Amino acid sequence: GARLRDGLAERGVAHGLALRLQGPGPMFHMAFSALPRASEYRHVATDDRAAYQAFCRGMLLQGMRLIERGLWYVSAAHTEADIEATLAAADRVLGMIAAGRSP
Repeated sequence: GARLRDGLAERGVAHGLALRLQGPGPMFHMAFSALPRASEYRHVATDDRAAYQAFCRGMLLQGMRLIERGLWYVSAAHTEADIEATLAAADRVLGMIAAGRSP
């Protein structure tokens, strides 16, 4: 889970996108936000929900369904290949968002 979370963060940085990934390895939250940590409601109230919805839509077109609230769960059933495929799809979708194209 930490590998997936950190890989998503790295791809966000590579595309110049402000992402917040927060939480322990097997369960974390992802948001489009310049705030590095969220500890109360007013922090998450400024998240770019439209960008995350576009990300979810793009990931679905890549064959991956995400929870639209931003929660990610990783279990022992997920393989290294699953994580790599998810990161590759996320890289493509984040690249589209960074370029201003709708996924």
